[in-house]
Amino acid sequence: MTTDVAAIDAALEAFLGLIQDEPALRAEFAASVGEFFHGAPPAGDAGETLLAARRHLEWFVLERHSPELRGTAIERRFDAWRTRVGPGLEPGGHALRESITGIFEVGDVDPGGAWLRDVTGFGEFAIVATETTALLRPGDLAVGRLFPVDGASMYLSRGAGIFRALGVKDALEGDLARIRAEQSRQVLRVSQLELERMFWGRLRRAAGDPVGDARRLLVSAGLSHGQVDAVLEQLRAEPFDTTRVVVGVGDVLSEILDDLAFETEIDLDAARRLLSEAWYSLHERPGTPDVRSRPAADVAPVGRAADGRADVERALAEFDRGRAEGGDLETLFRELERQLDLDDEGEPGDDDEPEAPLAFQGAVPAMVEEFLWEQRAKSTASAGGAERAQRFSILEKLGRFGEPLGAFEDLDARALLRFTALWLHEHDELSSAREARELVEALEAFCTWAEDAQGVPLRTSFGETLTRLSAALPRMARANRFRVRLEPSGPGDLFELTHVDLPGAARATGADGEARRLTLDAQVLAHLAPGDRVRGEVDLHGQLVVYCCYPPQVAELVPSRGNNG
Repeated sequence: MTTDVAAIDAALEAFLGLIQDEPALRAEFAASVGEFFHGAPPAGDAGETLLAARRHLEWFVLERHSPELRGTAIERRFDAWRTRVGPGLEPGGHALRESITGIFEVGDVDPGGAWLRDVTGFGEFAIVATETTALLRPGDLAVGRLFPVDGASMYLSRGAGIFRALGVKDALEGDLARIRAEQSRQVLRVSQLELERMFWGRLRRAAGDPVGDARRLLVSAGLSHGQVDAVLEQLRAEPFDTTRVVVGVGDVLSEILDDLAFETEIDLDAARRLLSEAWYSLHERPGTPDVRSRPAADVAPVGRAADGRADVERALAEFDRGRAEGGDLETLFRELERQLDLDDEGEPGDDDEPEAPLAFQGAVPAMVEEFLWEQRAKSTASAGGAERAQRFSILEKLGRFGEPLGAFEDLDARALLRFTALWLHEHDELSSAREARELVEALEAFCTWAEDAQGVPLRTSFGETLTRLSAALPRMARANRFRVRLEPSGPGDLFELTHVDLPGAARATGADGEARRLTLDAQVLAHLAPGDRVRGEVDLHGQLVVYCCYPPQVAELVPSRGNNG
């Protein structure tokens, strides 16, 4: 699939229009400005302000968990967006869903584009030529989001930053080496919010009183005023190294955070952020990396808005304490929703529906929602917890699947197999291989939680099957991207692939048990393997028109005959 760069930008702008058309979502978008920039958005240079607005929009649409939507905007409003824009921009929407963020070292640059090396993940990407790539030089760091434009090339976002200060790359490599040594992971994925804090947040002073904010957080975590003074004195005594990109790893702040994690239940993400800003404020040294201004983006700037967000950390801490003390779950949910302003007290619009205490109706969706709330509540207690909790929101798909089921116990191993091997693919619920991997990770955690906390043995009954699906689901997500969406002649027939002959032929067994040779789209076949099932119809030219692809595990549910799932 080839996607025009203009279509990607237009797809993102269409999401902005959709957000502005929904009053509750529009208000949430305005309030999220302070969340993303940790204060007011950057002011001064108009070009940089527009680029910052572009980064904020990308983050809000593609990454941020929306309390209003109970998921990300790209996930929860994709169908509405698709109806809004029509088929012409749909490839742009899929490019948004497949995009990645990272820190990239610039390699070769020529009129046709550039090569970027992902310093956090070791991948290399060919970048198509745009106004942004014309500013790149070998050795620069490009920081931001990449969108796929075809099978081999990517588009560097207009909002991406270009950093050229001497020593920044070496400092970053040293920081990443320390992180990998501590976390035993070679590939690190950095969210857009983390990139904003790491690269742009340090270029402007935090609004308000950073030292006072840090002091208040420490006191609220149970430290005495004398202990807080001692922490701040540790930071004052150690020079702030402005050449370091990642703060809080292998430095005095990391030692403070380790002590806080051991001795308190403080929100470590908030502590890292506020103490970093306090540390910088205590020294106020110049010399941060230079971000060069660039051509204005085509996204209108976000207006300055008061940060009306509720005190999320305090609300979640109270929720967690209530759970630990055995409080009534539904009552705690209602109180949490009230504190986070999730309950709609305004005038209902024509399209508004009565809000239930939980996001879904039914036992299975309710248990999914309980699991997600617990993950969000726990996310403040561990580094990376918020990002993990946000990824787990993909389980809302399981909630939709489980609405017709009765008791939670009806979600057994066979039901989970129907969900993973059949329903996801028939309903086009996996947009990318990355999403498939995230779903497997979330399902593993959910099955463990169901068994340990609810006494429903999903880990025992479904764990081995899920392990096998972990390799198959990403392939199915890729293959189904190229399937035919319309099925004008009926559901077609189901075939089991027995041998794959690239680039465009395979041997398969049909409903009659007869082995035959099929030709089919090479883009579909490239992601299939023996044992996979494909549903489709052989056209007048003898080619199988593929309606849907399934992993081998679907054989336990569907016999080899025509079936529409």
